[in-house]
Amino acid sequence: MYPHRNPVLGTVYLDEPDYSSEDSDEPMPRLYVSLIRFCPYTERIRIILSIKGNPARMLKCIDSIDNPGDFLKRNHVCKIPYIKYDDKVIYDSLEQADFLDEQYPELPLWNCSPSQKIVDKLLIESFAKVETAVHKLFMTTREVKKENFEELVACLTPFEVELVKRGTNFFGGKLINSNH
Repeated sequence: MYPHRNPVLGTVYLDEPDYSSEDSDEPMPRLYVSLIRFCPYTERIRIILSIKGNPARMLKCIDSIDNPGDFLKRNHVCKIPYIKYDDKVIYDSLEQADFLDEQYPELPLWNCSPSQKIVDKLLIESFAKVETAVHKLFMTTREVKKENFEELVACLTPFEVELVKRGTNFFGGKLINSNH
């Protein structure tokens, strides 16, 4: 049927059957996920799928440079990761995280407190600054520049402060998922 390896940890290239075809005997998967390698937003969804026991019946890793035409037809905004659940499409990885957490409530991802959940989401959204600083530190010059390193430290400081305030090693508690 489909090539199979651990789709959460490794790349699997799958050809999606044409579910719209009348003579297709393949049932439409309930949860369909398209990912690419080496993308932090894709990695977020891979980790969540791993935590949730990989509920995706169809997980497709695509080549981001040579996007297949069928993918572009389904995904008119060309965003990755791409999740389709029944006939609903979800594009943003934080929205996808919420969706997967609500749809598969075992091992919750978020803190049980609504106010703490908001704080955690804001921290996650602000993490893009860290990604930019890391890229600037390692990818823009041959030598590490002191000001780039200091920028990275400054971007990481709010996360360290929050962990100290919580008195834990992880944002979810002393252990991963320990506050649920």
